[in-house]
Amino acid sequence: MKYLEEKLSFIEDKGTVLSRSLGSTQQSPQEAPEILGLTVRIGNEPIVRNLKSLYKASNKALPPDLKVLFDKNDLYMIVHTIGAIRLEGKAKVDELQYHAHMPDMPGVRTIDLLPNTTFKDQFKLNVGIKGAISGNGCFSASIPESLCQSLTGKNLSLGSNMDIELSACADFIGTFTYHWKFPVVQSLGIASNTCTWVLNPRNIPLLGDQLLIQTLSVPKGTKKVSYRVRGVCKADKGLFWKQQVLRTAEHVVEVDLL
Repeated sequence: MKYLEEKLSFIEDKGTVLSRSLGSTQQSPQEAPEILGLTVRIGNEPIVRNLKSLYKASNKALPPDLKVLFDKNDLYMIVHTIGAIRLEGKAKVDELQYHAHMPDMPGVRTIDLLPNTTFKDQFKLNVGIKGAISGNGCFSASIPESLCQSLTGKNLSLGSNMDIELSACADFIGTFTYHWKFPVVQSLGIASNTCTWVLNPRNIPLLGDQLLIQTLSVPKGTKKVSYRVRGVCKADKGLFWKQQVLRTAEHVVEVDLL
């Protein structure tokens, strides 16, 4: 995967430094403000998987409701990526956001997003999350017994974060295991032409790239979709810093569909 990289520099407010220094005999008002330097990476070649192809990889026939759905629309998994690397300073990242929208794509809509707060109980356990993927691309935190008994042993990896095991069950594509890095997550965009994730590292170090999964419905025969994407980062050092917010530039990312 290729990336768009942008450096964000958070500089401690001079007024804050002056107030802190005047309140201490050990520090000078001339003390240089601390800089927190981050490089934010956004993937510009999202991974794409056709849901109908995944469904058929288990050699099963489409049930009537899915046949009607796939006759009118093409469904895809789109794997977005954002990450941040700290290069300077000691201040911490409070929040990392990823925003993508498709303003000029009529008939395109988000079906589901992963990670999302449906899996909040699994997030609390500090382990990877597991669940089921329905035939229409929705993610579920529960795995029915019928699905467990019909797994084929065929596996597919979506980058380093997500693995799918295909199923012979007519209602499901299969099960998934998702290895998260930032446990507190909010997501928005279902039934719209947008997708947004809010990632909260809290006291967890930034650990490379975070893969974000969107299932997407497009009109039959659509060859590509075009996103406008940007990242947002909030940083803080606690006692002497005021929280600061910086945004990357907005980038256009075109995705060829299979």
